[in-house]
Amino acid sequence: MVRILWKEDALEPIFIGDSRTTHTNEAGVMSLLYGAYSKGLLCKPLDMRIDVSDKWPAKPSTVGIGGTKEQVNDLVPSGFWYNWRETGMYDTQALIRTMVNIGQYPYLYDKLKWIGTHTHWLRKEAVEWSKQRYENDTDLQLVSWSDQDSGNKGVTTQGYATMVEQARYYSTLIDFPGLGYSQRLPILLASGRPVIVVNREIEAWFYHDGLIPWKHYIPAEPTVQGIEQAWEWVKKNRPVAENIGKQGQLCY
Repeated sequence: MVRILWKEDALEPIFIGDSRTTHTNEAGVMSLLYGAYSKGLLCKPLDMRIDVSDKWPAKPSTVGIGGTKEQVNDLVPSGFWYNWRETGMYDTQALIRTMVNIGQYPYLYDKLKWIGTHTHWLRKEAVEWSKQRYENDTDLQLVSWSDQDSGNKGVTTQGYATMVEQARYYSTLIDFPGLGYSQRLPILLASGRPVIVVNREIEAWFYHDGLIPWKHYIPAEPTVQGIEQAWEWVKKNRPVAENIGKQGQLCY
């Protein structure tokens, strides 16, 4: 939870974080809010509490960083746009620039690639489906949060293939539903690779509202069959899929 308090008689706002929170999303949101204040984008008086989880806040009297389209006026940008140290993203904007550059090179493996944690039932089912494919044309991997020190006494998935490595070596990327909206989708789109986006209930309307299926990404129904159909379409329509990836890169 993050709170920004700017009283009428105060010269500057106060940014208050929840000391119990170990995830860097909190620090990122505070940095983004301070940047908005520095550019004169915040007005006093202001007393706002922000739920920094990646799903619509369950707590009353808060705004969030991810929600439905109808809730867009009650959202603020995610701290992910600043950094996401638990996954090795120490500078999100630098990472995006790297992804744009990496995507210009030919891929090495014509495979569907994904690495992530088990935050949605479909992820585990898709990984099992990947293991059973005799074509050996998918590489989906589940990882677990570890207790390694990520620099902020938090947890981390570092030590596995980074998103840069995935985009460099593999032809096609995929975005799965999770606990809330997708923080990795803009990074995947930045690569210019074709991205299969599995439909999810909660989206980040700061960027997702401008995306058009079959123009910027390949949509898939949230089932193993839906993922398989989308992947088979990509393989049979590679030039079209690669053009979709390039169009998606313009929307990251």
